[in-house]
Amino acid sequence: MFRFINNINYLFISALIIGVLLVSQELFQNKSSNQYLRQQNAVALVNDMVISEDQYIKYISTLGIDSIDENDEELLEIVLEKMIEEELLLQKGIDLELHKFDIQIRKAIIQQVIDSVLLQNDEEISEKELKEYYEKNKNKYQLNKLIQLNLIFLNSQKKEDTDLVLETIINSGFESAKNQFHQNLFFSIPNRLISQKDCNQLLGVSFCKEIFDLDLNEISKPIKYESGVLIAQIKNTNINILDENLFHRLYDKILFDYKNSSDDKYFRDYIKFLKENAKIKRYDLDVKAN
Repeated sequence: MFRFINNINYLFISALIIGVLLVSQELFQNKSSNQYLRQQNAVALVNDMVISEDQYIKYISTLGIDSIDENDEELLEIVLEKMIEEELLLQKGIDLELHKFDIQIRKAIIQQVIDSVLLQNDEEISEKELKEYYEKNKNKYQLNKLIQLNLIFLNSQKKEDTDLVLETIINSGFESAKNQFHQNLFFSIPNRLISQKDCNQLLGVSFCKEIFDLDLNEISKPIKYESGVLIAQIKNTNINILDENLFHRLYDKILFDYKNSSDDKYFRDYIKFLKENAKIKRYDLDVKAN
């Protein structure tokens, strides 16, 4: 009888010890879990996935809420519940492997990765770097060529007549030849810089194409025009005008172009790094999958 009671006492004490150990383990795990969550500044844990305080604050900013009263527990809870629901949906989407089969989801994820990568390229741009970029790409920012014309119209296409005009230009200068031989056109040429488009409308495409290739003070050969010929001199052009303020006037555009160029290089380097550290096997494109 005593032996039976002793056996019962032994079982009771053993069960009690095991129970204490299990409770202690549970308390330790809860304590460790809570300590981990505190270290992560977590506001929730969803299937072992932490929602951090930083994520929570960023999420609030995406909702267009400027500020939230810390005492407004109801609103805080609503926001947190929405994050938990979205995290559950995200986890479900990953379980269903939607990112593998849905093209739109793949594109959205890829775009987010690209944006995230480019955010890392946030080095400050010095004015020296920007000016060097501007100098290397100066042609891109040059103003469209404008010219101011000085014209002689001769209402004759005879070679001896045009030769006489050219000889006078050589010996006496363009203005002197113009005073002797120029015959008025039925329209006037603007006494200012004009674009090639304006020139085309006044004198025709073929004529303007030739004279826009001339440099300052250069004189054209006689060019047939209606019943006579035109001889042109480039009186002025904006190409030779040094615009020291161009860099500052176009600063925002140059900065935008530089950032795009820098981002493009940074991203290409990043893709190269990913490829070099990935296992990639390519197959013949004409091989069809079974």
